[in-house]
Amino acid sequence: MALLQLILLACVSVGMAQHFTSPDTDILAELKELKAKMEKLERENEAQAVKLRALETRLNISESQLEEEKPLLMELKSTVEEVNRQNADRPKVAFSATLFGAGSQHTGPFNTETTLIYKKVITDIGKNYNPATGIFTAPVRGLYYFRQIFDDDGNHSTFTGFLLFPM
Repeated sequence: MALLQLILLACVSVGMAQHFTSPDTDILAELKELKAKMEKLERENEAQAVKLRALETRLNISESQLEEEKPLLMELKSTVEEVNRQNADRPKVAFSATLFGAGSQHTGPFNTETTLIYKKVITDIGKNYNPATGIFTAPVRGLYYFRQIFDDDGNHSTFTGFLLFPM
């Protein structure tokens, strides 16, 4: 019986040895497939590494430019704050009016200089217009925009002007 067991053990050992020394073709195919995938991933990894280096270079350049611009930004902020402080102390001025109320009305012509008094004040921020005299007094130095619209009913003989007096 021992001899039979020994022969049986020898047969099994030979069969197992053949199995481990000559792998199945499926395992070889899987190994080739895995090797191809690994090579593809290595190429993709290298391409990603190249892109990453380029992005790092761009980031470094951007950070360097940002550092160079910081002093200018601080100077501009300081200037804006100073202008805001100066403007906070100045009165706000806005004025809008119409010579007549609603509807079509006429005035003039005049043979002498005549101050026209606006009948309807739309906006007077700063209260710089005197409705009794028709005089607008500019409270601060600066640029003022004046706009007049006249309709002379096609006569083409409308003359107008402003008298500006420094205060």
